[in-house]
Amino acid sequence: MGYRFRLRAIKLPDDEYILFATSLESSDRLLANRLMYLTGFTALAVAIGALSLYFLTRRDLSRVERLTKQANEIAQGDYSLEITKPLGKSELDVLSGALASMVESLKDAVAQEKRNHVRMKDFIADASHELKTPLTIIRGYFELASQSQTLDQDSLRRSYTRIRSQIDRMQSLIQDLLLLAEIEDGNLDEVVAVDVSAIFAEAVNDLRHLHPQRTISASISPNLHVLGSHRLLTVLAENATSNLSRHVADDCTIKFEVSLVGNFVNVRIEDSGTGLPADAYTSEITKFTRFDKSRSRDSGGSGLGLSIMNAVAEQHGGKVQLSQSTLGGLCLQFNLPVYSFNEQA
Repeated sequence: MGYRFRLRAIKLPDDEYILFATSLESSDRLLANRLMYLTGFTALAVAIGALSLYFLTRRDLSRVERLTKQANEIAQGDYSLEITKPLGKSELDVLSGALASMVESLKDAVAQEKRNHVRMKDFIADASHELKTPLTIIRGYFELASQSQTLDQDSLRRSYTRIRSQIDRMQSLIQDLLLLAEIEDGNLDEVVAVDVSAIFAEAVNDLRHLHPQRTISASISPNLHVLGSHRLLTVLAENATSNLSRHVADDCTIKFEVSLVGNFVNVRIEDSGTGLPADAYTSEITKFTRFDKSRSRDSGGSGLGLSIMNAVAEQHGGKVQLSQSTLGGLCLQFNLPVYSFNEQA
């Protein structure tokens, strides 16, 4: 193997030159050694970096694998997984938190769907029973009336009267079902400021005219407004007074109170009747709720009255509360968010 040299020429007089030659063998060896060391150091640094990156990311990679497995299990319908929300702020922590929130939302949605399914089955069963009863009566009296040649006029007239009353009952039930479905779908009328004081004052006057023998007192603060549907709030008041007409004896005392409590219009309707069973005050209001089993279906309406009142109240941001009255009977209470005209933009 040849070696390289570095040459330098010095010019002398008479065109003569002195030539110096220096061997570069040691320089080449030093450069080769340094390149070898650099290559080895680079390879070692890359290896150490790769190993460090592997060990540093191994925990995150295992978390990614675990999250992927959990996501697949969730996709297959297993909502029993418990995913703890991390406290860190890294991208993986954000992903874990998002997956945990998604699982919680799915669990809530599945639970709500199950509850809705059970309620729907109960509703269909109750509605079928409510419709079956008048249909059975109508069929029986129709078959009886079809034998008019063997019936006297009074019996025939009584049959037609019962058929008509059951048809009216079915019509009332269907109308209540349609109204309840409309309310639960959120199909409100034009939203306006509704004078709740005026609505209940009118309802009290109607009740007094229909039942002049009853003791009815009213304390209604004027000009209390709620933002919502005038028609549905009127339905709320009418259902409340119709319950009093059906289920409270003529010698009972009835008290109405409409007042402002904080940011809510508070409506309290109390009576001195027999009230409800003790467990009714803590029970959930559902469709066809009949807390008093002794009341007949003929006098108890469709069974949707409380459900309609509760649905109307919830649509207007309030709720219905049942409690024992200070008069000894039932206290029916509504809390609806008050509307102030100062809130107008």
